[in-house]
Amino acid sequence: MRNVAIVVVLVTLIVIGGCGGSSLIAHALSLIKLADVVLDIKDRVTPDEEEKLTVLLDGYVVRTDAPNSAGALEISRLPVGKFLVSLVSADRRNGWHGTVQIGSGGATTAVNPFSGPVISGTVSRQTETAGQVPVANAVVVAFEDGANRLANGQGPLRIGGLSQGGHMMAMTNDQGGYVLGPSKYGKWLVAVFQPGYYADAKAVEVVAGGDVGNTNLLLRPQANASKATLSGTVVADANGVPLFAALARADLSQSQPLAVQVSSETRVAVQSATGLTLPAGAWFSWHFFATTTSTAGSYSLSVPATTVRAWAYKYGYAGASRDLTPLAGSVVSSDYRLQAQ
Repeated sequence: MRNVAIVVVLVTLIVIGGCGGSSLIAHALSLIKLADVVLDIKDRVTPDEEEKLTVLLDGYVVRTDAPNSAGALEISRLPVGKFLVSLVSADRRNGWHGTVQIGSGGATTAVNPFSGPVISGTVSRQTETAGQVPVANAVVVAFEDGANRLANGQGPLRIGGLSQGGHMMAMTNDQGGYVLGPSKYGKWLVAVFQPGYYADAKAVEVVAGGDVGNTNLLLRPQANASKATLSGTVVADANGVPLFAALARADLSQSQPLAVQVSSETRVAVQSATGLTLPAGAWFSWHFFATTTSTAGSYSLSVPATTVRAWAYKYGYAGASRDLTPLAGSVVSSDYRLQAQ
């Protein structure tokens, strides 16, 4: 199969509209640079030339569209940065994943689309009464050969920005369900984390001939975890109309990621499934936290109690960002008004 080329063709600075203020904002409103990207599909990712393809950044669905007659998807004004870019078919069984520096001034990255099974399951959190409730908009990550990397001292595994090695990302739906794919054959470590909880992880093996289902993950509360909450709305600047399924995200400094541990139950379970001796310390190095807005344009996002770059984005709009330093246990209001582009 011939390669798919991702070409960053233009970097533009967008003037961002004003956002609601907050006395807890550490720094003034700053700019998010945006870039135009052309996905030049030399050979179709799917056998059906009319099938639409979905573009994801770190598991967030940016846009779903059909390639034009020349076989290209033109995606304009994406946030600049280093993201896991996924280009996938509707059933997630055809496509490609790769870390791309968007806005790198005309760099071209050659990639190889492929077909493969999917990994699916649900994410739930444990309640105070030992019950379980589904978790919507949780970021789920799968690491190729992740358990072996940990056992061989190559951890912690990085999530976001500088992530190395083969990996996939997805966000859960309203019922806590997720689908990761296409996945290459081999061993994977699937993980989820949110502040205030231990990470959970499951070891699975993908082989020819079938998908891997029921990879269900459970977030168990972590005592004395330091966390805060960002909440607010994302609306269109022109008329204040709420923006549904906009991205609300908080990034940590690349030099100060969050060291994330799994529970003892998870460590024992993964060791039993793999036969490996796994470390008792941090398994993951988490660099960002994300959610999406409701139909009312509202969101609520748990973050560590530390300085974060909080930002909002939706395709077709300029993004907006601000630096915040929430205190442990606090709820910080952060509203965004995005200008249409």
